[in-house]
Amino acid sequence: MTTHRVQNESDGKAVGTADSPDGVLEVVEKAGPGYYDIEELNADSRPSGSIAQHWGRAIHIQDDGVTFETHHGERYTKKFLLLA
Repeated sequence: MTTHRVQNESDGKAVGTADSPDGVLEVVEKAGPGYYDIEELNADSRPSGSIAQHWGRAIHIQDDGVTFETHHGERYTKKFLLLA
């Protein structure tokens, strides 16, 4: 099973985990504006424990949206709808 850990870029503290790219967007949205590193954790890779590897980077811009790009070049975006 693969899990994605989202960490605040400025202090390295984990802000949450998700099982899918959509889940990563939700974690970053709830965490608030800032820059985030995303690691992929694969518990099935070794019997001795999990291995973490860099998976991507996310940016949450206040009142705009959340975007992240994986190291494979895939891009995911969630725009915020502002009510007038």
